[in-house]
Parts: sequence; C-alpha cells; structure tokens
Amino acid sequence: MPNDTLASIAQKFNATIDEIRRINGMNMSYMLMPGNYIVVPNITNHLYQIYTVEKGDNLYQIALKYGTTVDNLLLINGIEESGYIYPNQQILIPEKDTNVYVTKDETLDSVASKLGISVEDIIEQNKSIYLLPEQIVIYKKRENM
Repeated sequence: MPNDTLASIAQKFNATIDEIRRINGMNMSYMLMPGNYIVVPNITNHLYQIYTVEKGDNLYQIALKYGTTVDNLLLINGIEESGYIYPNQQILIPEKDTNVYVTKDETLDSVASKLGISVEDIIEQNKSIYLLPEQIVIYKKRENM
C-alpha cells in the first residue's frame, strides 16, 4: 500500500521490524518505496511472542524472565553473539516449551530422529522456513494417476 511503513507492515502481520529487515537483507537505512516487494514472516503459529526492548534490558535478563536461553534469542532474532539490543527494538521470544534447534549438515530425517519427533511434525511446526538465496531445493514431480 502507498503509505505502508515497515512498522505498519510488521504490526499488520504480527511480525517484528527487525525480522522483516533480516529476512529481506535490509540495513537500518533502507527506505521502503511504493511497489517494493518484501517477504513478511507469518507468526501465527503461537510458537513466539513479540517483546519490545526497554531501556536497561539485556538478553540475559529477557531470557531469564521468559524461560529461554540467550542462545535461543540470538538465533531466532538473527543477532550476532557480539551484537546488541536497543530500546524499542522488537524481538521474538519463544513461547514456553518451544525449543530452537539449528541444523548442520543434517536432513529432516536425522533431525526428527534426534528430537524424537516425526518429519511431519517438523514440517507442520516450521511451515514458514525461509530459504537462503541460491539454496538448492530438490523435488520430484508426481505422476498423474
């Protein structure tokens, strides 16, 4: 829409400005222009909540308050270990009993086995997995019956 801002888009889609910036490779000076196409995460699976950072907050205090880990907060918000948070920044916090797992040279089968869940459960809970540029996706066309 002509008068949309990153803030209005984030609010409309229950996302964070920082997540939209990260997914779209936008730096802090990026200006949204009419006609731009951007990817917006869909956070309606109730696995996360949005927290607005207050003056004096740090990731350790936030993690402790919400029963998660600093590592989880870093991972799901795309924050470098040496990065920082600032007042009014919105970050995602995993809901209680929601865990984050980062893969390395693994398949869905191997991750499902390690976590003790089915591949279908992983897919269902991660419908909005974002693909990296130039990532290879392999598929096989199904024959019509």
